[in-house]
Amino acid sequence: MAYREVWGMRLSYLFICLSFLVMPVASHAGCEFSEAPPEIPNGATATEPEMATAQSAIKTYIEHSNAFMECLAEEGQAAGEADTPEAMAERDAMHNAAVDAQQALADSFNAQIKAWKAQ
Repeated sequence: MAYREVWGMRLSYLFICLSFLVMPVASHAGCEFSEAPPEIPNGATATEPEMATAQSAIKTYIEHSNAFMECLAEEGQAAGEADTPEAMAERDAMHNAAVDAQQALADSFNAQIKAWKAQ
């Protein structure tokens, strides 16, 4: 197994773990995000249309994730001084998990793009 494939698999595994961390807690009052991250094709064997489809799915996922984080911020602003430290901490944790999931997805996709370009 090539180094790139192993690295890509490790990133995919990390991303999957992060997504499971985000999904159960990604519902806070009116803010919900339960979308599963898109599949990323193996860059060493993928076709250009497969990579383009994955890129489009990733952009959509990130847009939805950003909307979720925006909702969390608006919720915090709406709570104002009545906001509890626990609710603030929960929103911060959900925001950070969403950012981490986005970063893991981008890292994994970028690794597969490099592998695809090396074909």
